[in-house]
Amino acid sequence: MKQQLMDRAFSLKRLTTLIVVFLSSCCLPALASDLETDYGESDLHAEIEENQKFKDSHGFFRHQIPGFNQSTHGQHGNGFRGHFQFDEKVYPEVIRPLMVQAQNCQTRHQLAEALDLYDKAIKLAPDCEPLRLRRGFTLLRQQNFKTAVNDFNFVITKNPQSKMALLGRLRCYEELGESRKALDILNKMISQNPEQGNNYMLRSAFYQHLGKSKEATSDRAKAFSLFTRNRAIYFIAQGHFTDALKVVNTGLKQEPNDRPLQIEQGKLLNDLGCFKEAISCYDKLIAAETTPEILNLRGKAYEHSGNTDQAIKDYSAAIAGSSHFQEKGGKAINESERNSLASYYQDRAHAYIKTKQYSSAISDCTICLQLHPEANAYSMRADAYALDGKLQNAMADYKTACQLNPQLQHSLVQGAQVAEKLKDYPTATKFYSELIKINPQLGDFYLARAEAYEQMNKLTEAKRDLNKCVQLDPDDEIGFESRGRINAALHEYIQAIADYTMAIKLDPDSPRLLQSRAAVYERMGNNQLAAADKKAAEQKVKKP
Repeated sequence: MKQQLMDRAFSLKRLTTLIVVFLSSCCLPALASDLETDYGESDLHAEIEENQKFKDSHGFFRHQIPGFNQSTHGQHGNGFRGHFQFDEKVYPEVIRPLMVQAQNCQTRHQLAEALDLYDKAIKLAPDCEPLRLRRGFTLLRQQNFKTAVNDFNFVITKNPQSKMALLGRLRCYEELGESRKALDILNKMISQNPEQGNNYMLRSAFYQHLGKSKEATSDRAKAFSLFTRNRAIYFIAQGHFTDALKVVNTGLKQEPNDRPLQIEQGKLLNDLGCFKEAISCYDKLIAAETTPEILNLRGKAYEHSGNTDQAIKDYSAAIAGSSHFQEKGGKAINESERNSLASYYQDRAHAYIKTKQYSSAISDCTICLQLHPEANAYSMRADAYALDGKLQNAMADYKTACQLNPQLQHSLVQGAQVAEKLKDYPTATKFYSELIKINPQLGDFYLARAEAYEQMNKLTEAKRDLNKCVQLDPDDEIGFESRGRINAALHEYIQAIADYTMAIKLDPDSPRLLQSRAAVYERMGNNQLAAADKKAAEQKVKKP
Protein backbone atom coordinates (compact mmCIF):
# COMPACT_ATOMS: atom_id res chain seq x y z
CA MET A 1 0.00 0.00 0.00
CA LYS A 2 2.73 2.44 0.98
CA GLN A 3 4.70 1.78 -2.21
CA GLN A 4 1.59 2.29 -4.34
CA LEU A 5 0.95 5.63 -2.68
CA MET A 6 4.52 6.76 -3.19
CA ASP A 7 4.56 5.74 -6.84
CA ARG A 8 1.57 7.87 -7.75
CA ALA A 9 2.02 11.23 -9.45
CA PHE A 10 0.54 13.80 -7.06
CA SER A 11 -0.85 16.40 -9.45
CA LEU A 12 -3.27 19.25 -8.76
CA LYS A 13 -6.13 16.95 -9.76
CA ARG A 14 -4.76 14.30 -7.41
CA LEU A 15 -4.97 16.73 -4.50
CA THR A 16 -8.56 17.42 -5.54
CA THR A 17 -9.11 13.65 -5.45
CA LEU A 18 -7.83 13.54 -1.89
CA ILE A 19 -10.32 16.24 -0.95
CA VAL A 20 -13.07 14.23 -2.68
CA VAL A 21 -12.03 11.15 -0.68
CA PHE A 22 -12.24 13.24 2.46
CA LEU A 23 -15.69 14.54 1.55
CA SER A 24 -16.95 11.08 0.60
CA SER A 25 -15.73 9.36 3.74
CA CYS A 26 -16.66 12.05 6.22
CA CYS A 27 -19.75 14.10 5.66
CA LEU A 28 -20.56 15.64 2.27
CA PRO A 29 -20.94 12.89 -0.33
CA ALA A 30 -23.06 15.10 -2.59
CA LEU A 31 -20.28 17.67 -2.81
CA ALA A 32 -17.75 14.94 -3.38
CA SER A 33 -19.81 13.67 -6.29
CA ASP A 34 -19.97 17.18 -7.76
CA LEU A 35 -16.22 17.62 -7.52
CA GLU A 36 -15.76 14.25 -9.18
CA THR A 37 -17.96 15.32 -12.09
CA ASP A 38 -16.15 18.62 -12.49
CA TYR A 39 -12.68 17.13 -12.66
CA GLY A 40 -13.45 13.89 -14.49
CA GLU A 41 -11.10 11.58 -12.59
CA SER A 42 -11.68 8.29 -14.38
CA ASP A 43 -10.12 6.27 -11.58
CA LEU A 44 -11.77 8.22 -8.78
CA HIS A 45 -13.88 5.38 -7.44
CA ALA A 46 -10.91 3.05 -7.29
CA GLU A 47 -8.96 5.81 -5.59
CA ILE A 48 -11.67 6.35 -3.01
CA GLU A 49 -11.95 2.62 -2.34
CA GLU A 50 -8.21 2.20 -1.96
CA ASN A 51 -7.84 5.24 0.26
CA GLN A 52 -10.87 4.10 2.30
CA LYS A 53 -9.02 0.84 3.00
CA PHE A 54 -5.98 2.86 4.00
CA LYS A 55 -8.17 5.10 6.16
CA ASP A 56 -9.78 2.07 7.79
CA SER A 57 -6.38 0.74 8.75
CA HIS A 58 -4.81 3.99 9.86
CA GLY A 59 -7.54 6.42 10.80
CA PHE A 60 -7.09 8.28 7.49
CA PHE A 61 -9.09 11.50 7.12
CA ARG A 62 -11.11 10.95 10.27
CA HIS A 63 -13.18 14.02 11.08
CA GLN A 64 -16.59 15.14 12.24
CA ILE A 65 -18.21 18.33 11.02
CA PRO A 66 -20.06 20.52 13.56
CA GLY A 67 -23.81 20.42 13.06
CA PHE A 68 -24.14 16.76 12.19
CA ASN A 69 -24.89 13.71 14.28
CA GLN A 70 -22.67 10.84 13.22
CA SER A 71 -23.81 7.25 13.48
CA THR A 72 -20.73 5.10 13.86
CA HIS A 73 -20.72 1.56 12.55
CA GLY A 74 -17.79 -0.39 13.86
CA GLN A 75 -14.85 0.45 16.01
CA HIS A 76 -11.41 -0.94 16.77
CA GLY A 77 -9.56 0.64 13.89
CA ASN A 78 -12.27 0.31 11.25
CA GLY A 79 -12.66 4.04 10.88
CA PHE A 80 -15.80 6.07 11.41
CA ARG A 81 -18.40 5.38 8.78
CA GLY A 82 -22.09 5.98 8.71
CA HIS A 83 -24.59 8.66 7.91
CA PHE A 84 -25.33 12.16 9.11
CA GLN A 85 -28.66 13.55 10.13
CA PHE A 86 -29.84 17.11 10.52
CA ASP A 87 -29.42 18.36 14.06
CA GLU A 88 -32.40 20.58 14.83
CA LYS A 89 -30.31 22.53 17.32
CA VAL A 90 -28.07 23.59 14.45
CA TYR A 91 -30.57 23.50 11.60
CA PRO A 92 -33.81 25.21 12.71
CA GLU A 93 -36.98 23.65 11.31
CA VAL A 94 -37.56 26.62 9.03
CA ILE A 95 -34.38 26.00 7.00
CA ARG A 96 -34.63 22.24 6.69
CA PRO A 97 -36.78 22.36 3.52
CA LEU A 98 -34.26 24.80 2.00
CA MET A 99 -31.41 22.41 2.79
CA VAL A 100 -33.19 19.48 1.18
CA GLN A 101 -34.00 21.53 -1.94
CA ALA A 102 -30.41 22.76 -2.15
CA GLN A 103 -29.05 19.22 -1.96
CA ASN A 104 -31.46 18.12 -4.69
CA CYS A 105 -30.29 21.01 -6.89
CA GLN A 106 -26.68 19.99 -6.35
CA THR A 107 -27.49 16.43 -7.34
CA ARG A 108 -28.93 17.80 -10.61
CA HIS A 109 -25.89 20.14 -10.96
CA GLN A 110 -28.12 23.21 -10.70
CA LEU A 111 -25.53 25.19 -8.82
CA ALA A 112 -27.07 28.64 -9.22
CA GLU A 113 -30.37 27.42 -7.77
CA ALA A 114 -28.53 25.64 -4.94
CA LEU A 115 -26.62 28.82 -4.09
CA ASP A 116 -29.83 30.83 -4.05
CA LEU A 117 -31.33 28.37 -1.57
CA TYR A 118 -28.19 28.42 0.61
CA ASP A 119 -28.31 32.24 0.60
CA LYS A 120 -31.89 32.17 1.85
CA ALA A 121 -31.02 29.60 4.53
CA ILE A 122 -28.02 31.65 5.70
CA LYS A 123 -30.21 34.74 6.07
CA LEU A 124 -32.37 32.72 8.45
CA ALA A 125 -29.39 31.16 10.28
CA PRO A 126 -26.40 33.47 9.67
CA ASP A 127 -24.13 31.80 12.26
CA CYS A 128 -24.64 28.23 11.07
CA GLU A 129 -21.15 26.96 10.19
CA PRO A 130 -22.20 23.86 8.18
CA LEU A 131 -24.37 26.06 5.97
CA ARG A 132 -21.42 28.31 5.22
CA LEU A 133 -19.29 25.27 4.57
CA ARG A 134 -21.77 23.84 2.07
CA ARG A 135 -22.12 27.16 0.28
CA GLY A 136 -18.34 27.52 0.18
CA PHE A 137 -17.90 24.23 -1.61
CA THR A 138 -20.75 25.02 -3.99
CA LEU A 139 -19.04 28.33 -4.85
CA LEU A 140 -15.79 26.42 -5.29
CA ARG A 141 -17.55 24.22 -7.87
CA GLN A 142 -18.63 27.35 -9.69
CA GLN A 143 -14.97 28.40 -9.65
CA ASN A 144 -15.97 31.48 -7.65
CA PHE A 145 -12.89 31.07 -5.52
CA LYS A 146 -12.66 34.54 -3.98
CA THR A 147 -16.22 34.39 -2.67
CA ALA A 148 -15.80 30.79 -1.51
CA VAL A 149 -12.78 31.84 0.57
CA ASN A 150 -15.02 34.19 2.56
CA ASP A 151 -17.29 31.32 3.63
CA PHE A 152 -14.34 29.12 4.56
CA ASN A 153 -12.78 32.00 6.51
CA PHE A 154 -16.05 32.46 8.39
CA VAL A 155 -16.04 28.79 9.47
CA ILE A 156 -12.34 28.92 10.43
CA THR A 157 -12.95 32.02 12.54
CA LYS A 158 -15.63 30.12 14.45
CA ASN A 159 -13.75 26.82 14.49
CA PRO A 160 -9.99 27.07 13.79
CA GLN A 161 -9.74 23.25 13.87
CA SER A 162 -12.21 22.73 11.00
CA LYS A 163 -10.24 20.61 8.58
CA MET A 164 -13.00 20.83 5.96
CA ALA A 165 -12.82 24.63 5.91
CA LEU A 166 -9.01 24.52 5.79
CA LEU A 167 -9.13 22.10 2.88
CA GLY A 168 -11.65 24.25 1.02
CA ARG A 169 -9.61 27.37 1.53
CA LEU A 170 -6.49 25.53 0.48
CA ARG A 171 -8.18 24.55 -2.79
CA CYS A 172 -9.25 28.16 -3.43
CA TYR A 173 -5.78 29.56 -2.84
CA GLU A 174 -4.32 26.99 -5.23
CA GLU A 175 -6.69 28.05 -7.99
CA LEU A 176 -6.01 31.72 -7.27
CA GLY A 177 -2.28 31.09 -7.66
CA GLU A 178 -1.53 32.01 -4.05
CA SER A 179 0.78 29.08 -3.32
CA ARG A 180 2.34 30.72 -0.29
CA LYS A 181 -1.02 31.04 1.46
CA ALA A 182 -1.91 27.47 0.52
CA LEU A 183 1.33 26.17 2.00
CA ASP A 184 0.75 28.24 5.13
CA ILE A 185 -2.59 26.48 5.58
CA LEU A 186 -0.97 23.07 5.31
CA ASN A 187 1.75 24.08 7.76
CA LYS A 188 -0.94 25.29 10.16
CA MET A 189 -2.83 22.02 9.88
CA ILE A 190 0.36 20.11 10.69
CA SER A 191 1.26 22.38 13.61
CA GLN A 192 -2.24 21.87 15.05
CA ASN A 193 -2.13 18.10 14.59
CA PRO A 194 1.53 17.03 14.24
CA GLU A 195 0.66 13.36 14.82
CA GLN A 196 -1.88 13.05 11.98
CA GLY A 197 -0.33 11.43 8.95
CA ASN A 198 -3.01 12.59 6.52
CA ASN A 199 -1.86 16.21 6.94
CA TYR A 200 1.61 15.23 5.78
CA MET A 201 0.07 13.36 2.84
CA LEU A 202 -1.73 16.52 1.76
CA ARG A 203 1.39 18.66 2.07
CA SER A 204 3.34 15.99 0.20
CA ALA A 205 0.83 16.28 -2.65
CA PHE A 206 1.21 20.04 -2.67
CA TYR A 207 5.02 19.87 -2.63
CA GLN A 208 4.88 17.46 -5.56
CA HIS A 209 2.66 19.92 -7.40
CA LEU A 210 5.26 22.63 -6.80
CA GLY A 211 8.04 20.37 -8.09
CA LYS A 212 9.66 19.95 -4.67
CA SER A 213 10.22 16.21 -4.84
CA LYS A 214 12.59 16.03 -1.87
CA GLU A 215 10.08 17.69 0.48
CA ALA A 216 7.24 15.58 -0.96
CA THR A 217 9.14 12.34 -0.36
CA SER A 218 10.02 13.41 3.19
CA ASP A 219 6.38 14.15 4.01
CA ARG A 220 5.17 10.86 2.53
CA ALA A 221 7.70 8.97 4.64
CA LYS A 222 6.59 10.91 7.71
CA ALA A 223 2.94 10.11 6.98
CA PHE A 224 3.64 6.40 6.59
CA SER A 225 5.63 6.36 9.83
CA LEU A 226 2.78 8.06 11.69
CA PHE A 227 0.16 5.72 10.22
CA THR A 228 2.21 2.73 11.35
CA ARG A 229 2.96 4.14 14.82
CA ASN A 230 -0.65 5.17 15.41
CA ARG A 231 -1.81 1.69 14.45
CA ALA A 232 0.71 0.25 16.89
CA ILE A 233 -0.43 2.67 19.59
CA TYR A 234 -3.98 1.42 19.14
CA PHE A 235 -2.87 -2.15 19.83
CA ILE A 236 -0.77 -1.00 22.79
CA ALA A 237 -3.80 0.75 24.28
CA GLN A 238 -5.66 -2.56 24.01
CA GLY A 239 -2.77 -4.39 25.67
CA HIS A 240 -1.99 -6.30 22.46
CA PHE A 241 1.78 -5.76 22.43
CA THR A 242 2.49 -8.68 20.11
CA ASP A 243 0.13 -7.29 17.48
CA ALA A 244 1.68 -3.85 17.90
CA LEU A 245 5.14 -5.33 17.33
CA LYS A 246 3.92 -7.07 14.16
CA VAL A 247 2.68 -3.73 12.82
CA VAL A 248 5.99 -2.04 13.59
CA ASN A 249 8.03 -4.88 12.08
CA THR A 250 5.94 -4.68 8.91
CA GLY A 251 6.57 -0.95 8.75
CA LEU A 252 10.32 -1.47 9.16
CA LYS A 253 10.34 -3.87 6.22
CA GLN A 254 9.11 -0.96 4.10
CA GLU A 255 11.25 1.68 5.82
CA PRO A 256 14.18 -0.11 7.51
CA ASN A 257 15.86 3.16 8.51
CA ASP A 258 12.80 4.79 10.06
CA ARG A 259 14.23 5.81 13.44
CA PRO A 260 10.91 6.46 15.26
CA LEU A 261 9.72 2.99 14.26
CA GLN A 262 13.02 1.47 15.39
CA ILE A 263 12.60 3.18 18.76
CA GLU A 264 9.05 1.87 19.03
CA GLN A 265 10.30 -1.61 18.17
CA GLY A 266 12.78 -1.46 21.06
CA LYS A 267 10.11 -0.29 23.50
CA LEU A 268 7.74 -3.08 22.49
CA LEU A 269 10.44 -5.74 22.78
CA ASN A 270 11.16 -4.45 26.28
CA ASP A 271 7.45 -4.50 27.15
CA LEU A 272 7.24 -8.10 25.96
CA GLY A 273 10.17 -9.14 28.13
CA CYS A 274 12.53 -9.63 25.17
CA PHE A 275 15.27 -7.64 26.88
CA LYS A 276 18.20 -9.06 24.91
CA GLU A 277 16.48 -8.22 21.62
CA ALA A 278 15.53 -4.76 22.89
CA ILE A 279 19.13 -4.05 23.90
CA SER A 280 20.31 -5.21 20.47
CA CYS A 281 17.79 -2.85 18.85
CA TYR A 282 19.05 0.08 20.92
CA ASP A 283 22.68 -0.87 20.20
CA LYS A 284 21.99 -0.42 16.47
CA LEU A 285 20.32 2.94 17.07
CA ILE A 286 23.23 4.12 19.22
CA ALA A 287 25.72 3.00 16.58
CA ALA A 288 23.90 5.18 14.04
CA GLU A 289 23.44 8.16 16.39
CA THR A 290 23.97 8.34 20.14
CA THR A 291 21.25 10.32 21.87
CA PRO A 292 20.29 10.64 25.55
CA GLU A 293 16.83 9.22 24.81
CA ILE A 294 18.18 5.95 23.36
CA LEU A 295 20.80 5.60 26.09
CA ASN A 296 18.08 5.95 28.70
CA LEU A 297 15.84 3.42 26.93
CA ARG A 298 18.70 0.93 26.76
CA GLY A 299 19.30 1.55 30.46
CA LYS A 300 15.72 0.54 31.19
CA ALA A 301 16.15 -2.65 29.16
CA TYR A 302 19.33 -3.49 31.09
CA GLU A 303 17.59 -2.78 34.40
CA HIS A 304 14.63 -5.00 33.50
CA SER A 305 17.03 -7.77 32.48
CA GLY A 306 18.66 -7.60 35.93
CA ASN A 307 21.88 -5.83 34.88
CA THR A 308 21.36 -2.83 37.15
CA ASP A 309 25.01 -1.76 37.12
CA GLN A 310 25.01 -1.40 33.33
CA ALA A 311 21.66 0.36 33.56
CA ILE A 312 23.18 2.96 35.90
CA LYS A 313 26.01 3.50 33.39
CA ASP A 314 23.53 4.14 30.58
CA TYR A 315 21.39 6.44 32.74
CA SER A 316 24.54 8.37 33.69
CA ALA A 317 25.54 8.64 30.02
CA ALA A 318 22.07 9.93 29.17
CA ILE A 319 22.34 12.57 31.90
CA ALA A 320 25.83 13.56 30.74
CA GLY A 321 24.62 13.75 27.15
CA SER A 322 21.87 16.10 28.27
CA SER A 323 24.17 18.55 29.99
CA HIS A 324 23.55 21.05 27.16
CA PHE A 325 19.95 21.22 28.36
CA GLN A 326 21.05 22.81 31.58
CA GLU A 327 22.57 26.05 30.35
CA LYS A 328 22.17 26.85 26.66
CA GLY A 329 23.96 30.16 26.79
CA GLY A 330 22.43 31.11 30.10
CA LYS A 331 18.84 30.66 28.87
CA ALA A 332 16.38 28.47 30.72
CA ILE A 333 15.78 25.09 29.10
CA ASN A 334 12.35 24.47 27.66
CA GLU A 335 9.77 22.31 29.39
CA SER A 336 10.23 19.28 27.14
CA GLU A 337 14.00 19.18 27.69
CA ARG A 338 13.57 19.78 31.42
CA ASN A 339 11.08 16.92 31.73
CA SER A 340 13.33 14.56 29.76
CA LEU A 341 16.32 15.31 31.95
CA ALA A 342 14.18 14.91 35.08
CA SER A 343 13.06 11.46 33.90
CA TYR A 344 16.70 10.40 33.38
CA TYR A 345 17.55 11.35 36.96
CA GLN A 346 14.44 9.57 38.25
CA ASP A 347 15.27 6.38 36.33
CA ARG A 348 18.80 6.37 37.75
CA ALA A 349 17.41 6.99 41.25
CA HIS A 350 15.21 3.90 40.83
CA ALA A 351 18.28 1.84 39.91
CA TYR A 352 20.21 3.27 42.86
CA ILE A 353 17.43 2.15 45.23
CA LYS A 354 17.64 -1.37 43.78
CA THR A 355 21.36 -1.45 44.54
CA LYS A 356 20.79 0.06 48.04
CA GLN A 357 22.63 3.29 47.16
CA TYR A 358 20.04 5.35 49.00
CA SER A 359 22.03 8.57 49.36
CA SER A 360 22.67 8.66 45.62
CA ALA A 361 18.99 7.96 44.96
CA ILE A 362 17.97 10.81 47.27
CA SER A 363 20.38 13.16 45.49
CA ASP A 364 19.03 12.23 42.04
CA CYS A 365 15.41 12.61 43.16
CA THR A 366 16.22 16.05 44.57
CA ILE A 367 17.65 17.17 41.21
CA CYS A 368 14.65 15.64 39.46
CA LEU A 369 12.30 17.64 41.68
CA GLN A 370 14.18 20.85 40.94
CA LEU A 371 13.68 20.21 37.24
CA HIS A 372 10.11 18.91 37.39
CA PRO A 373 8.37 18.77 40.79
CA GLU A 374 5.78 16.01 40.55
CA ALA A 375 4.24 13.39 42.81
CA ASN A 376 6.12 10.29 41.61
CA ALA A 377 9.52 11.88 42.23
CA TYR A 378 8.51 12.86 45.77
CA SER A 379 7.24 9.33 46.33
CA MET A 380 10.47 7.78 45.09
CA ARG A 381 12.59 10.05 47.29
CA ALA A 382 10.35 9.13 50.22
CA ASP A 383 11.02 5.44 49.50
CA ALA A 384 14.77 6.10 49.55
CA TYR A 385 14.49 8.07 52.81
CA ALA A 386 12.43 5.29 54.42
CA LEU A 387 14.87 2.58 53.34
CA ASP A 388 17.73 4.73 54.65
CA GLY A 389 16.02 4.99 58.03
CA LYS A 390 15.11 8.68 57.69
CA LEU A 391 11.45 8.24 58.52
CA GLN A 392 10.58 11.87 59.24
CA ASN A 393 11.95 12.95 55.85
CA ALA A 394 10.09 10.08 54.21
CA MET A 395 6.84 11.11 55.90
CA ALA A 396 7.19 14.70 54.66
CA ASP A 397 7.72 13.52 51.08
CA TYR A 398 4.84 11.04 51.17
CA LYS A 399 2.53 13.81 52.36
CA THR A 400 3.70 16.13 49.56
CA ALA A 401 3.27 13.37 46.97
CA CYS A 402 -0.30 12.76 48.15
CA GLN A 403 -1.09 16.48 48.07
CA LEU A 404 0.08 16.64 44.45
CA ASN A 405 -1.73 13.42 43.52
CA PRO A 406 -4.37 12.23 46.00
CA GLN A 407 -4.83 9.07 43.90
CA LEU A 408 -1.20 7.92 44.28
CA GLN A 409 -1.84 4.70 46.19
CA HIS A 410 1.81 3.73 46.62
CA SER A 411 2.47 6.91 48.62
CA LEU A 412 -0.72 6.44 50.65
CA VAL A 413 0.20 2.86 51.60
CA GLN A 414 3.84 3.60 52.34
CA GLY A 415 2.95 6.81 54.13
CA ALA A 416 0.55 4.91 56.41
CA GLN A 417 3.19 2.29 57.18
CA VAL A 418 5.84 4.91 57.97
CA ALA A 419 3.34 6.74 60.17
CA GLU A 420 2.75 3.53 62.12
CA LYS A 421 6.49 3.03 62.57
CA LEU A 422 6.62 6.57 63.94
CA LYS A 423 3.59 5.69 66.14
CA ASP A 424 1.74 8.56 64.47
CA TYR A 425 -1.52 6.65 64.29
CA PRO A 426 -3.81 9.64 63.54
CA THR A 427 -1.80 10.28 60.37
CA ALA A 428 -1.91 6.58 59.53
CA THR A 429 -5.72 6.57 59.79
CA LYS A 430 -5.86 9.58 57.43
CA PHE A 431 -3.80 7.73 54.83
CA TYR A 432 -5.96 4.63 55.18
CA SER A 433 -9.12 6.72 54.91
CA GLU A 434 -7.93 8.08 51.56
CA LEU A 435 -7.17 4.55 50.40
CA ILE A 436 -10.67 3.45 51.41
CA LYS A 437 -12.16 6.27 49.35
CA ILE A 438 -10.27 4.96 46.33
CA ASN A 439 -10.92 1.26 47.10
CA PRO A 440 -14.19 1.09 49.07
CA GLN A 441 -14.60 -2.64 48.35
CA LEU A 442 -11.14 -3.71 49.54
CA GLY A 443 -11.27 -5.15 53.06
CA ASP A 444 -7.50 -4.92 53.70
CA PHE A 445 -7.59 -1.16 54.20
CA TYR A 446 -10.50 -1.37 56.66
CA LEU A 447 -8.47 -3.94 58.58
CA ALA A 448 -5.36 -1.75 58.57
CA ARG A 449 -7.29 1.33 59.72
CA ALA A 450 -8.95 -0.74 62.46
CA GLU A 451 -5.51 -1.72 63.76
CA ALA A 452 -4.48 1.95 63.83
CA TYR A 453 -7.70 2.84 65.67
CA GLU A 454 -6.96 0.05 68.14
CA GLN A 455 -3.54 1.58 68.86
CA MET A 456 -5.34 4.87 69.58
CA ASN A 457 -7.76 2.97 71.87
CA LYS A 458 -10.67 3.93 69.60
CA LEU A 459 -12.27 0.51 69.91
CA THR A 460 -15.71 1.46 68.65
CA GLU A 461 -14.22 2.90 65.42
CA ALA A 462 -12.01 -0.19 65.11
CA LYS A 463 -14.99 -2.52 65.45
CA ARG A 464 -16.95 -0.58 62.84
CA ASP A 465 -14.10 -1.02 60.34
CA LEU A 466 -13.77 -4.72 61.20
CA ASN A 467 -17.48 -5.23 60.62
CA LYS A 468 -16.94 -3.88 57.10
CA CYS A 469 -13.80 -5.97 56.68
CA VAL A 470 -15.48 -9.32 57.45
CA GLN A 471 -18.43 -8.31 55.27
CA LEU A 472 -16.09 -7.77 52.31
CA ASP A 473 -13.77 -10.73 53.09
CA PRO A 474 -15.88 -13.41 54.82
CA ASP A 475 -13.30 -16.11 54.02
CA ASP A 476 -10.36 -14.33 55.70
CA GLU A 477 -9.79 -15.43 59.30
CA ILE A 478 -7.69 -12.36 60.17
CA GLY A 479 -10.71 -10.06 60.14
CA PHE A 480 -12.65 -12.34 62.50
CA GLU A 481 -9.61 -12.73 64.74
CA SER A 482 -9.13 -8.97 64.95
CA ARG A 483 -12.81 -8.36 65.67
CA GLY A 484 -12.73 -11.07 68.32
CA ARG A 485 -9.86 -9.25 70.02
CA ILE A 486 -11.76 -5.91 69.90
CA ASN A 487 -14.95 -7.51 71.22
CA ALA A 488 -12.99 -9.03 74.08
CA ALA A 489 -11.51 -5.62 74.91
CA LEU A 490 -15.06 -4.21 74.89
CA HIS A 491 -16.13 -7.05 77.26
CA GLU A 492 -18.48 -8.41 74.61
CA TYR A 493 -17.33 -11.95 75.27
CA ILE A 494 -20.09 -13.89 73.51
CA GLN A 495 -19.44 -11.99 70.30
CA ALA A 496 -15.69 -12.47 70.78
CA ILE A 497 -16.16 -16.25 71.13
CA ALA A 498 -18.28 -16.29 67.96
CA ASP A 499 -15.56 -14.40 66.05
CA TYR A 500 -12.75 -16.67 67.24
CA THR A 501 -14.84 -19.75 66.46
CA MET A 502 -15.37 -18.52 62.89
CA ALA A 503 -11.64 -17.76 62.57
CA ILE A 504 -10.79 -21.30 63.81
CA LYS A 505 -13.21 -22.74 61.27
CA LEU A 506 -11.38 -20.86 58.50
CA ASP A 507 -7.91 -21.75 59.86
CA PRO A 508 -8.30 -24.95 61.95
CA ASP A 509 -4.55 -25.56 62.26
CA SER A 510 -3.76 -22.31 64.10
CA PRO A 511 -2.80 -22.80 67.76
CA ARG A 512 -2.81 -19.01 68.20
CA LEU A 513 -6.53 -18.77 67.55
CA LEU A 514 -7.30 -21.56 70.04
CA GLN A 515 -5.20 -19.84 72.69
CA SER A 516 -7.00 -16.53 72.05
CA ARG A 517 -10.41 -18.17 72.43
CA ALA A 518 -9.22 -19.94 75.58
CA ALA A 519 -8.32 -16.54 77.08
CA VAL A 520 -11.86 -15.28 76.45
CA TYR A 521 -13.36 -18.41 77.99
CA GLU A 522 -11.25 -17.81 81.11
CA ARG A 523 -12.56 -14.24 81.36
CA MET A 524 -16.09 -15.65 81.18
CA GLY A 525 -15.24 -18.12 83.95
CA ASN A 526 -15.66 -21.17 81.70
CA ASN A 527 -12.43 -22.89 82.71
CA GLN A 528 -13.42 -26.25 81.26
CA LEU A 529 -13.73 -24.94 77.69
CA ALA A 530 -10.61 -22.81 78.20
CA ALA A 531 -8.64 -25.90 79.23
CA ALA A 532 -9.91 -27.80 76.19
CA ASP A 533 -8.75 -25.04 73.81
CA LYS A 534 -5.34 -24.85 75.50
CA LYS A 535 -4.88 -28.60 75.20
CA ALA A 536 -5.89 -28.54 71.53
CA ALA A 537 -3.44 -25.68 70.91
CA GLU A 538 -0.59 -27.61 72.58
CA GLN A 539 -1.28 -30.62 70.39
CA LYS A 540 -1.16 -28.52 67.26
CA VAL A 541 2.15 -26.99 68.35
CA LYS A 542 3.61 -30.50 68.90
CA LYS A 543 2.56 -31.68 65.44
CA PRO A 544 5.60 -31.99 63.11
